[in-house]
Amino acid sequence: MSDFLQLLIAGATTGSIYGLIGLTFTLTYNATKLPNLALGEFVMIGAMLAVLTFSVWKLPMVVAFPFIILAGGACGVLFDRLVTAPMRNAGMPMTSQIMATIAAAIVISSGMAQIAGVRQLGLPAQFQGGVIRMGELSILPQNLAVIVITALIGVGLWLFLSKTRFGLSIVATGYNPTAARLVGIKVSHVFLATFALSAAIAALAGAIVAPIISASAYMGLNIAIKGFIAAVVGGMGRPIFALVGGLVVGICETMMSGYVSSAFNEVITLGLMLAVLMARPTGLLGERT
Repeated sequence: MSDFLQLLIAGATTGSIYGLIGLTFTLTYNATKLPNLALGEFVMIGAMLAVLTFSVWKLPMVVAFPFIILAGGACGVLFDRLVTAPMRNAGMPMTSQIMATIAAAIVISSGMAQIAGVRQLGLPAQFQGGVIRMGELSILPQNLAVIVITALIGVGLWLFLSKTRFGLSIVATGYNPTAARLVGIKVSHVFLATFALSAAIAALAGAIVAPIISASAYMGLNIAIKGFIAAVVGGMGRPIFALVGGLVVGICETMMSGYVSSAFNEVITLGLMLAVLMARPTGLLGERT
């Protein structure tokens, strides 16, 4: 029983990472209807900035994390202004816009490889301390921090989208951009803010996950795929659904590794997504069409 609970905690940590990335996918998708496949690169940028700020500059957390979040948001603004906005304003097909995000992701990762190299860069845990023990169970402070930060971001984003004027503007724009314009919402500003917010969250995710999986220039692709799967499994209808999808994917992966073999991780992840799409095309929590 203790082994099962230990795997459950490990799966919750992994699932929190997937869910956090999936949340950024759904946030952008619900506002713009564009699945931004370059979001994994913002995770990579956040991880690289964590190595720079914590290992090289030796900045305290209260300075490093706000810097990483702001830098990620700035990268999101640049991405929208340079990549997606020109294509959106030109009325390019969604397929072309998706391909543009893939091309941008390749450019970003290749550029980072030229700057930092292709090796994996380790990073000491930002949250130090002894192992937290609960009976026979144990959890590292960094893993607990990932779970807690993910939960706080999920709750904070839900409150922002449902209780604030600008958050409701994002929701309204996602439902009907034309109607949003007619009631005075500046849709272009909403798009820009959505890209900035999703990139900032992705960068923070990269920063807190870097001590667990290490940082590298090409880490974005794999984590973006897992985040996208989490969003699909949970449901693309609301960002909070992606957190649930991430937990489901992460726990299933960890249980498969613990009781069968880690060689089947990709099989279980893709098989889970396929099964959910066949049974509920809108995701586990999405509304049936």
